Amino acid sequence: MFVVFVLWVGSFRIHLVLLSTFTCVLVVFAGMTVAGFTGSQTWLRVTGWSGLLAALGAACLLAGQIMASTWGRQVLPMGRFLAPEEHPEA
Repeated sequence: MFVVFVLWVGSFRIHLVLLSTFTCVLVVFAGMTVAGFTGSQTWLRVTGWSGLLAALGAACLLAGQIMASTWGRQVLPMGRFLAPEEHPEA
């Protein structure tokens, strides 16, 4: 769960689709932990629906990235790009 948390924090600097996908994944991991300790059916349902939303976000992210690299422009809306214009790696 720590790795997912670190990736979630890192996704704040990228577009909103990645942030929402990692938010759903973080809810899945936290919900599975809570459901494991409590045995709550409610947490299992929250985890299941959040997992479906995470899969949908990941599919949207994948399709958007492939279309953008193929056609050279953004085709699917991904939300605003949150990273600064100049990257330190450049």
